[in-house]
Amino acid sequence: MISTRWTPTRRRRSATALAEVTQHILAGETADATLRLIARRVRELLGADMARVMVLEPGDVLTIRATDGAPWTAPSGPLTPGGSSPARQAIRAGRPTVTGDERRSRRRGRDPRRAVPASVLDVPLLVRGHPVGVIEVANRGGGRRLSHADVSTVGMFSTAAGHAVAQIRHREHLRRLASAAAGPGTNGSGGSSLGSSGLTDPSG
Repeated sequence: MISTRWTPTRRRRSATALAEVTQHILAGETADATLRLIARRVRELLGADMARVMVLEPGDVLTIRATDGAPWTAPSGPLTPGGSSPARQAIRAGRPTVTGDERRSRRRGRDPRRAVPASVLDVPLLVRGHPVGVIEVANRGGGRRLSHADVSTVGMFSTAAGHAVAQIRHREHLRRLASAAAGPGTNGSGGSSLGSSGLTDPSG
């Protein structure tokens, strides 16, 4: 059973995982590989069913860049703009949120393919004060209820995840510049438009 409190063991495991992520970045691994590692380590530390990292794109679209764990609540690709999902609530508030729907999960949780998360924790990723994405962790019905005590663990990885998102945005910015320099009719964007939201380039 995973403890929700900062025990010495949990503190040590969290520090080890964060050191691994930091070394991953310093070794020059790709930003997407870093986000996948963060999703995996966060899920393991919390003993959660699923963890994912989403990036905010132009048009208020969240794109899932990394997922680890159960697929029942982790579709791939972009999520539609607007709405009141927990991830968007955290982004709008600019602070972590913990939400849950216990009754709904009991009603539909018998079939894992149709299960919905009973407990969801979201930590926004901020770069220079601007929201650029979110780390989301979820448990389905019958699993441990995520609490505000878990926020500190996930928050340890928010700076590293924000750095990875900044790398992605910077890379896409360079691709757009290359495409513009090549002239009309050339597509050098690599199929993604991250970083064109008008925010100041967070990569510095």
